[in-house]
Amino acid sequence: MVGVSTNTVSSWATGKHSPGRAHSEQIATSLGVSLDELYGRASGSSVPKAAGPDPDDLSADAAQRLVQQLAALHAAGTALREISNAAPPLLDVLAQAQTLAERWSGPDAD
Repeated sequence: MVGVSTNTVSSWATGKHSPGRAHSEQIATSLGVSLDELYGRASGSSVPKAAGPDPDDLSADAAQRLVQQLAALHAAGTALREISNAAPPLLDVLAQAQTLAERWSGPDAD
């Protein structure tokens, strides 16, 4: 989603490295959230932005949580695509089953 390699994501997940500001901004954009929301600061918070942590100083724990959230979103997206791909054939099978059930239970079923 942000144009980095699997190895880079892995290094973020393990805490070996942290995403910099540019990648943090890309991640936030990809997730449809602000940087404040991405770093756990409430949206519309009364705390001034300057008082919050600097995205360039992303801690290893925060980076690891972020990568875990990205992995969970990726897994959810994959599952939704699989369900979406499976739905049309399942609907066809259900329609055929309904047609057969109607034939078998009709007046000529004897």
